[in-house]
Amino acid sequence: MPAKLYEYLGAGRPILALAELDGDIAWVLRESKVLHRIARPNDIAAIKQALDELMSLVNTGAEPAPDPNALQRFTRESMAQRFAECLNEVTRVSK
Repeated sequence: MPAKLYEYLGAGRPILALAELDGDIAWVLRESKVLHRIARPNDIAAIKQALDELMSLVNTGAEPAPDPNALQRFTRESMAQRFAECLNEVTRVSK
């Protein structure tokens, strides 16, 4: 997972992701509820359509505000906490 994705989420702006529609990046974007569109990197028509949709929403003022609760899951602090919890669970199980 590219670290840039989390920086983009933190910016709270619409995201055009060139990624697989059913991959990890798509999952994070759906879960974050940030305004986004996803297109496969080699699908020029889908990239154009996704960009047009995002620009239309932004230009007409129909861009929804990011959901802070959904974005909170993807902050460094929150992810570090979940990682620590996983490590604690693993060490408890292995003792």
